[in-house]
Amino acid sequence: MADDEPDHDRSIEYLGVTDEASHYLFVLDASASMDTPCAGREGTKKSVSRRALIDAIHALDPAQSFSVVFFTDESYAMSSRFVRATPDNQGVATAWIENFKRQGTTNIWSGFERAFEIAATVPEKERADPKFKISIFVLSDGRVKEPERVIEAVKSYVKGKKIVVNALSFDPTDTVLERVAAAGGGSFARP
Repeated sequence: MADDEPDHDRSIEYLGVTDEASHYLFVLDASASMDTPCAGREGTKKSVSRRALIDAIHALDPAQSFSVVFFTDESYAMSSRFVRATPDNQGVATAWIENFKRQGTTNIWSGFERAFEIAATVPEKERADPKFKISIFVLSDGRVKEPERVIEAVKSYVKGKKIVVNALSFDPTDTVLERVAAAGGGSFARP
């Protein structure tokens, strides 16, 4: 590929998981427990995950698209749809990520609901592109409430679509997010 050609499917790395897609959707836990120290890393789980998120967004090519969702008791989206990874949009995302302050309990289901809504906004013309793929990265440190519901919803949502769900868990005993990644055809890591 020539240097001036857009890279519609550049791969990125987020806290140990690498994927290649045209669209990236980051779904992160913003609950109060994310303010606790991150084992093996400098800073809190919140600061580590957000620094890595900003780095991942800035690694995207302007031809790629992204969005960010934070979840606590409810979900909060940076945008109701994907935005191109232009320098302006990367700057807006960085400011939104750095300034997001809400806290509460961990309701991962609200994050997935919002992510699925955003994924559904991609026009059919873009979905028809052979290089089209949505890569969802979900990160949490909390216990997943109603794990079977979440796993089945992920499995059902991605079936037959060019969507993968990658999962990351700060909880060393978590197996639910590992199963979510398997149901979503993605990768799992413990940052």
